[in-house]
Amino acid sequence: MFRIFNKIKKSRPEPKKRPEKIHLTKKLICDILELPFDGEDEEYNCLSYSTDAVKGDIVILQKPRRSPFITYSEEEVFKMADRAMKKGAKRLISTYQVKDYPCLVIQEPMIDSLTKLIHELWKDIKPMTLSVTGSYGKTTVVSMLEATLGTKHKVYGHDGDSLNMVPHTISRVQSWDPSYDIFIQEAAEGAHAGVPAVISKMLEPDVCLVTNVGTSHIERMGSQEVIFESCIGIQEGLSENGLLILNGDDPFLKNAETKRKTIYYGMENEKVDYRAVNAVSTSDGISFDILHDGKLTHCEIPCVGVHNAQNAAGTFAAAKACGMSDKDAAGGLSLYHPKGYRQRMYHSGKYHFFLDCYNSSVESVRSALDATKDMVLREGGKRIAVMADIAQAGEFAEEYHKEVGRYAASSNLDILICYGENKDIVAMEAAKNPHLRIFKAETIGEIEELLKDNVEENDVILLKGSHSMELYLIPNDLVGARFKKDGTEEI
Repeated sequence: MFRIFNKIKKSRPEPKKRPEKIHLTKKLICDILELPFDGEDEEYNCLSYSTDAVKGDIVILQKPRRSPFITYSEEEVFKMADRAMKKGAKRLISTYQVKDYPCLVIQEPMIDSLTKLIHELWKDIKPMTLSVTGSYGKTTVVSMLEATLGTKHKVYGHDGDSLNMVPHTISRVQSWDPSYDIFIQEAAEGAHAGVPAVISKMLEPDVCLVTNVGTSHIERMGSQEVIFESCIGIQEGLSENGLLILNGDDPFLKNAETKRKTIYYGMENEKVDYRAVNAVSTSDGISFDILHDGKLTHCEIPCVGVHNAQNAAGTFAAAKACGMSDKDAAGGLSLYHPKGYRQRMYHSGKYHFFLDCYNSSVESVRSALDATKDMVLREGGKRIAVMADIAQAGEFAEEYHKEVGRYAASSNLDILICYGENKDIVAMEAAKNPHLRIFKAETIGEIEELLKDNVEENDVILLKGSHSMELYLIPNDLVGARFKKDGTEEI
């Protein structure tokens, strides 16, 4: 194994002066994009999208919540332009002249010009940069990295939010504070194929980590093969001396063709460079060892689910690449705490919730059920699962929910509550276990009444489903928790 932090620091040219922020001017943008410059120069407050524009901005005529690869109709572009100029924008960026508004006209496709612009603005001031993608677990890994690296460095991370699309990246680069010395960017693997590659080319990261290739967003992507191509695209912008860290347990990633130095982590694959072993899970956390370079490093994190030992192994590998010692990496991991309703235990009175309802896929359902199964409960405790729909499954909905039901039947659950449009499919498969008590609920209120009637002091309640199913409302209603729709918790 090797550490690349010092190597990268030495190979990266030191800027003459690290500005406190990126100062955008018309001439600077024209120089970077090789556009003709005429008239007087002007300075812009920020490069933004029409929905977020404020006075003094230069505005990109795209929609931030749509694919960066989409070409918009003239009518849509005009509406975005009108909105931006009414908000006080100084200038617009478009692929053609829009009305008589002041514009910088760039070539199609727009995303290529934006990628080049952000890369050139960022490259001379960027600190050690890490990027993380994958079908699930990426936000967990980013949060683990923040906790671990944060013990030795000032880290500009996400603080538990999924700021993982191209507009987020553009915004975060411009809000960069040079007092930080590590920048972490999550990259969405599947909302639109190719996003990890775009973000990577913008940032030229020093370390890229891919958690797995699952079935999230498969209704948009079409197949796991397409999702894999999107995920592994994160290496496209990886710096020349950079490091690619892949999950060696994943059947797609362990055989991936890579362009840079690559190391692997995992739990099942004995050949990986960083392997989590001896994992034990309780309702309070997990303990495990990281096997690497022929030695063991013990770790404990207050996070449920043995599968998170795998996420921790990837984090540990990245921390080592950033120059941390085994002891410091393990110590940093112990400071990780799940936030909001992502893979988190929440205790209040007789209710012990295992919250894992920010998103859902077949793979994450299995992981959640395994985590519930592995928990050591207090005497007499039951395992209860509220299983809601996997949204955005498209044509695979029936197949996926059958698999959820089958896996629930083979788990050691005592009670299963099925909720959502696919509840009958899940319940029918789960009923193959004659010892499992199964209920079906039409509303969140019905779920809450079932829990009131069936939960006792030492029980654990898994809440698992896609974000749109709003299972986070259950602890809000039952025990006065304050989880918000965006996945955070009001303090």
